[in-house]
Amino acid sequence: RICPAELTVDGVDFRGNMGGCFYAGFSLNPATHNATSIIRVVNGGVLNVRVVQPGYACTKDNTRVVFALTNGIYRTHVNESYVSRGRLDATPSKYVIVHYLMNASRTEFSSMVYMDGSVRVDADNGSYFGAKDGKPVTLVWNYANRIYGEMLFRGGSTLAMGGIDEKTGQTRPLTFAFDDGHWHYDVENGDKDWPAPLTEYIRYEMRGRGVVLSPAEGKTFRTFAKFEGDGGVVNAGKGTVAFEAGTCAFGGVLEIVEKEGEADLSNAGPLETLQVAGAGSVVGASVGKLTVKLPVDTDWTAKSDIPVLADCATDRICIDVGRTEDSPAAEPIGVAAFPVVRISGSTEINPATCRLVGSGRKNVGGEFTLVGDTLYMKPKMKGLTIVVK
Repeated sequence: RICPAELTVDGVDFRGNMGGCFYAGFSLNPATHNATSIIRVVNGGVLNVRVVQPGYACTKDNTRVVFALTNGIYRTHVNESYVSRGRLDATPSKYVIVHYLMNASRTEFSSMVYMDGSVRVDADNGSYFGAKDGKPVTLVWNYANRIYGEMLFRGGSTLAMGGIDEKTGQTRPLTFAFDDGHWHYDVENGDKDWPAPLTEYIRYEMRGRGVVLSPAEGKTFRTFAKFEGDGGVVNAGKGTVAFEAGTCAFGGVLEIVEKEGEADLSNAGPLETLQVAGAGSVVGASVGKLTVKLPVDTDWTAKSDIPVLADCATDRICIDVGRTEDSPAAEPIGVAAFPVVRISGSTEINPATCRLVGSGRKNVGGEFTLVGDTLYMKPKMKGLTIVVK
């Protein structure tokens, strides 16, 4: 076995102990020896190992096993590998032992990988965490009460995860967090019903832009798990992202990028508020206040496509043009009406209940008209305006 306290793979393809096990940070104990094991893969380097058990027998506070990857690849080759085997049995301790710090890098497992300990993943700048052939990996729990930590995917990074073999005995939180992070759940972006967690301790947290899903045309990703947090959800595919009851619990923007794409909220239940953007369709939503994010330049030129509301019901629509008091839109003198929303099916809109927000000006409002299936907005100065020519 190999148990390095420190290893750097710099610009080379290194094959470490392909016949045995790579024990990264074996039995670290801060009371007796070095409490940190660091594996660096940098500058195009590749670290290949047959099977890995990072943090094996590490159970003490202040111990860490760190995979620090910058423009590197860390790859395991058999299904017996572990994401983590370092854990504290004491609860409610949140101290995480095994860390993956990834910048423009890849961590690649076989089709299945075990978890038997705490983990922190911070994948940034287009990094990838999944199976080595690009297919989604399945996470398998050994001892559920040892699982906790956070796996964060941001800056265009990808989590390739097609399933979790979850156990009911989990007692500490494991959070999958996304901030412009892609979730590759199926090799062909096909139909997928993502199950609700067996316990309250598996969380899907949206930050910033949130999770990016890309179901293929005619296919549906349906979540029974709650998507929560202050961030948004993005459907970047031509298929459908569907929310079951109680799962549409995030506070950010629901963005449907492609015109063919849909966000199906028919079974999501009534929502107090919802923010939407993009060129696709919101289907079956029942919303008290629906806000359409439609950024404009200072001259009121819209920067984005407009969404479609299909078979939706809403009490009020706000068009948020994304300006601020520090960077307001120009006074809208002479600005023509422009489209802001399209409707289809049973959707009805009362223009009198629509509002313009986010102009950066307190004296600017919107005049709304419905022409056929399109809602138009004309920004206007509020109150008395005198124009001298």
